[in-house]
Amino acid sequence: MSTATIQASEFSRLLVRAAKVLDRTGARTPEAIRKVVATSMQADIGQLPAKKQQRFAQSIALFAQGFDDALTAVADAAGEVAPSRTPGAGHSRRAPAQRARTAVDARAGRRAGESSAEAEMFAEAMAARAKLAREGKLLEPAEFMGRAGVTRQAINQRLKTGSLFTVDGPNGVSYYPAFFVDESLDRRTVARVSRELKELPGASKWAFFTNPRRSLGGLTPLEVIGGKQPGRRQGGRNSIDQVGKVNLSMVLRAAAGYVEE
Repeated sequence: MSTATIQASEFSRLLVRAAKVLDRTGARTPEAIRKVVATSMQADIGQLPAKKQQRFAQSIALFAQGFDDALTAVADAAGEVAPSRTPGAGHSRRAPAQRARTAVDARAGRRAGESSAEAEMFAEAMAARAKLAREGKLLEPAEFMGRAGVTRQAINQRLKTGSLFTVDGPNGVSYYPAFFVDESLDRRTVARVSRELKELPGASKWAFFTNPRRSLGGLTPLEVIGGKQPGRRQGGRNSIDQVGKVNLSMVLRAAAGYVEE
């Protein structure tokens, strides 16, 4: 699959998620629609790796411009001719030039605010990942390679197949999740779940592994892979064999559902 195809697919996924959020909220006015769509897309874009955010910049700008123009045109068409309060007094109509200036000024203000919000979200994401690295939850390449005990060529092959992924950090650093070399987890199971997440960005894959899922009874996928059972008290650590036979299908179903969200 080409890079352009993957990017188009990821951007389409952002739009689909925004449309679902818009449908759930029931927003109807132009301002409410803009706010819902912008918030949804900013949240998803903020989770993308830095390089992909840069590649998406032009597409996002074109979409925002077209979306704003379409909403403005619809709003103007609906409000261009307004009935007068006094019967027989005719209709009031805004001058086209005035409508255009108002629309341009409004769009410029919104875009400036959105750019500032995106920059702030990106900075917060980078700071959070740097903190995870200090805590040992994300590893730099050299440390990961040493703990994994494999060659750079083997790591590249795993990245290619999706059995491994990275999360972009500050200053262009690519971090590796430490759970891939956690001795308390079965590495083949973790790799299989990672492959099930397909072409999702590394940040989204990290979020799946580390956040509680309702479909897993409020546990994280890592907790289930590690032996915890939803709704059961944990008197001790379960074996990896039990996890592979009993819990893996549950995590794989959750991963497949996550990809389709």
